[in-house]
Amino acid sequence: IISSYTPTLTALFDLPADNVAHFRMLAVIEPHAPNNSPLPGTKMELNAIKSRVPSQWLTALETTAQDTVMHHLHSSSVVHFACHGTQDSQNPLNSGLILSDGLLDVSRIMRAPVAVYDKTDTPKKSMKLAFLSACETAKGDANTPDEAMHLAATLLFAGFGGVVATMW
Repeated sequence: IISSYTPTLTALFDLPADNVAHFRMLAVIEPHAPNNSPLPGTKMELNAIKSRVPSQWLTALETTAQDTVMHHLHSSSVVHFACHGTQDSQNPLNSGLILSDGLLDVSRIMRAPVAVYDKTDTPKKSMKLAFLSACETAKGDANTPDEAMHLAATLLFAGFGGVVATMW
């Protein structure tokens, strides 16, 4: 089964052409977030990524702080998060991913630079894809008629070219 979702047609039509010359992947796993149940499968996800992505193109972070993730985020074309996620349906910008030092919320991610500039000062999106292997990333809220207000959609609005997320 292939499921697809886009919150707006603009998000679908504005996809930039792929450029693999500058491919960088950031993989962030949090198997033991404080005050949350362990996620031992995150280590398997990281190992699968390491077996397929050459080390010179991969930054792998395990049990890491928000500042470290944010430092690497802007230069990564693909970002894979395997951790706990949480959705705040009352204020979607407070939704986020749970790391070792707390919640990396959408509002902080949205403040990250999402473009790099070429020699002609033309902006080029660097963040092509976010893969969110975490709960509550595309769940939505039955009481909110605007189904585009969840973590995955806000990451699209923040500048990611595409987002793969869960609906549980």
